[in-house]
Amino acid sequence: MNAGRLLFAGRQLAFWSAGSGTPVVLVHGSLATSATWRRTAASLDGAALRLIAPDLPGWGESEPEPADCADLLDYETRAVETIALAEAEPVHLVAHSYGCNVALLAVLAGRVRVRSLVLFEPTLVALLRQSG
Repeated sequence: MNAGRLLFAGRQLAFWSAGSGTPVVLVHGSLATSATWRRTAASLDGAALRLIAPDLPGWGESEPEPADCADLLDYETRAVETIALAEAEPVHLVAHSYGCNVALLAVLAGRVRVRSLVLFEPTLVALLRQSG
C-alpha cells in the first residue's frame, strides 16, 4: 500500500492506494478511517484494480474542515471528488454507512465520472434532512 496526500481547499487530504488497474475509490463511514478497507485490499490482490481510500476530513491523517465550514457534507463530498478527479479514467465508487451520503452526493453532482456506485449499509439520514 502506498500512502499519499492531496491538497484540497488548502488542507491536506490523506489517502492510501494499492494495486493497479481500474480505479476504485473507497469511502469509509462515520467514526472510521481509510483503515476500514485494508482487509478488502488484501483480498483483492492481483484483481486488476487500483484501490484508493481517503480519510475523510478530520479523520485519520486528513486535516479537519475549516472552522467556518457551513456544510460539512458538501465539504466531504468535494474532498472525495478531488480524489476521484485525480484519476485519468472513470472510477468505481464504493462506500459504507455515512460514507454512502458522500458517495451518492458525488454521483448526483455529476462532476465525477463514475463507472458504478456500491453502497454498503447506507445511512442516508443526512440526505433526507437536506431534501426535507
